[in-house]
Amino acid sequence: MKVDVAIVGGGPAGLSAALMLGRCRRTVVVFDAGTPRNQAAHAVHGFITRDGSAPQELLDAARAELARYPTVQLRRDVVADVAGTRGAFRVTATGAPVDARRLLLATGVTDVLPGIEGLPALFGRTVHHCPHCDGFEYSDRPIGVYGQDGPGVEAALAMLAWSDDIALLTDGRPLDAADRDRCARAGIAVREAPIARLEGKAGLLERVVFAEGPPLPRAGLFLVSGQRQQSPLAARLGCEFAADGTVVTDRHEVTRVPGVYVAGDANTGEQMVVVAAAEGTLAAVKIHAALWEEDLRARTGG
Repeated sequence: MKVDVAIVGGGPAGLSAALMLGRCRRTVVVFDAGTPRNQAAHAVHGFITRDGSAPQELLDAARAELARYPTVQLRRDVVADVAGTRGAFRVTATGAPVDARRLLLATGVTDVLPGIEGLPALFGRTVHHCPHCDGFEYSDRPIGVYGQDGPGVEAALAMLAWSDDIALLTDGRPLDAADRDRCARAGIAVREAPIARLEGKAGLLERVVFAEGPPLPRAGLFLVSGQRQQSPLAARLGCEFAADGTVVTDRHEVTRVPGVYVAGDANTGEQMVVVAAAEGTLAAVKIHAALWEEDLRARTGG
């Protein structure tokens, strides 16, 4: 099967790109492995007209909209590999391979979760990684920040925008004197003891229990624990990576590899659903423009 664009990833970035490309009458296949980063979250926030919607509700609505566009095909399939160059990419998946003139990776990232007892049952409900996405729900309530060294301190300081009751939990890793002083001056409590477990019911965090010392009541916990690319495809294709492990792109989501675009959380920039959707649209506009330039030359012979 030959198409104009193959999109790997069926989240907000990939589906938004497919929508715009469909409106440009481009033939598109979207490969969706069905493992979105926010599948554990109970709601999407900060997305105008969709604030508070369940992530699955948002995806279902997007897929329903794409059904209007006959040139767009959605495939629930896992991509095993991508090879080729601009104008001639081959996407190998569980089903039939697809040949595409352009490739958009919207594969996202996976959060690295600390191995703390009780955390998986709370993640996405009252344990989060994005304060811009979920901080408002904890306004003026006791918040914990899990992190070490400078990044943990910076995250704890940032959480003061939502509450004055912030505690930095370093899970057994001591802060240096300068970082401890910064926290003290800002009124941030610091607990350096290893965390034994998180306790709560029905997805609601109640307290953090330490290996030593009293437990700490908290309404929510925000993690500074890192992330990794959900897919190895960008690395295999030779894309450039930033120090934080995201793919380097320009403002139109173009990578340093000709014909390859990356949109959404996998590339460098803010990681929010609304931003991912916007990046998908930007990539689609740039892809269509590049393809149309080729098509026009073929039509006019020059």
